[in-house]
Amino acid sequence: MERNFGGNWTSLFYTGKAQRIPPDLIRGTFTFEGPGYDGQMYRYVAHDPWVEGADHNYLDDYSLRQRRILVPALAWLLALGRWDLIDFADLAILSAFVFAGCYWASLWIMLQGDSPAWGLAYMIVPSTLVAADRCTIDVATSSLTIALLLYSRLKRDRFLFLSAMAICLSRETGLLVLLGVILSLAFERQWRRGLALSTAAIPALAWYAYVYLHREGASRPSIPGWLGKGSPLGIFIRLTHPIDYHLRPAIDRMVQGLDCVALAGMLLAFGLAVFYWSRNRTGSAQITGVLFLLLLPLVSSAPFWDAAYGYSRPFSPLLVSIAMGSAHARAYRWVGMVPIFLVLPRLLLQMGPQIAGIFHVYVR
Repeated sequence: MERNFGGNWTSLFYTGKAQRIPPDLIRGTFTFEGPGYDGQMYRYVAHDPWVEGADHNYLDDYSLRQRRILVPALAWLLALGRWDLIDFADLAILSAFVFAGCYWASLWIMLQGDSPAWGLAYMIVPSTLVAADRCTIDVATSSLTIALLLYSRLKRDRFLFLSAMAICLSRETGLLVLLGVILSLAFERQWRRGLALSTAAIPALAWYAYVYLHREGASRPSIPGWLGKGSPLGIFIRLTHPIDYHLRPAIDRMVQGLDCVALAGMLLAFGLAVFYWSRNRTGSAQITGVLFLLLLPLVSSAPFWDAAYGYSRPFSPLLVSIAMGSAHARAYRWVGMVPIFLVLPRLLLQMGPQIAGIFHVYVR
């Protein structure tokens, strides 16, 4: 950090100069050229989680960002609302979710009779890596995905319910994970447990209503150009028409090659989701994985598949579910990790400058 950004921890939120910054946060904020990244928006939410101040007016999409309240609210609570501690609390909460994800993954792997040390593989899940570089909140959804699937299997209903409430507040896709667990309970004729678990979505729905009622003066919802538009074969278009990065020809081809490998990893993930579900149609991990395929019509255009940092985050619960679902298959139990390994090189390349800076510090 000292080498890369002069020790300014706000660099992790990747604030862009092209975006408006709340006046109370301008001083001391490390800024980058361009629009920045999502982490900056959730930082603003953490400083004004209850929509009482003016920071929410600086969000690029008020409804979208404010709905995903879990990580920002926990940061605000951990800092006891102290403005000067919220940024550090945000980093602490994200780190806690990484630790929790590794812990829950270790418990799941122990149930399969393997070493809990394999739980550290959660560190290379895309949502974890991008959170480490850009302070994005998707790592909470991925970690809680493991928690739901784990506690559902262990029948620890209290922890299951708390995890379900949390995942719905972390991101809208958390509702798909909850639905997957509920459907699994329904197939097993555990109607009472399923009905009780469904009420875990109520706090999130109530929060959505609160956000809607406090929308006055905030930015209007903006629909990304890729959402539900374009050819349904957008991922294949990006595979056959890679992005021109305007670098040296050899470097350009290398980056484009890693882009294609990452996209192939996602296609493999979609195929494995269907395969594992066909082998076990009542398993919560398998149902959850196949439910994420419902998102594909919404992200069908090529621009969505431009950046591995972008598309791998919302689909990280899918990647986690596949890895967990494959653990039951004794012969090919680690095949479910292959999509993650295919996406990994492109993510590490994106993090290359930061990694090089840290490495340079240590070699000195």
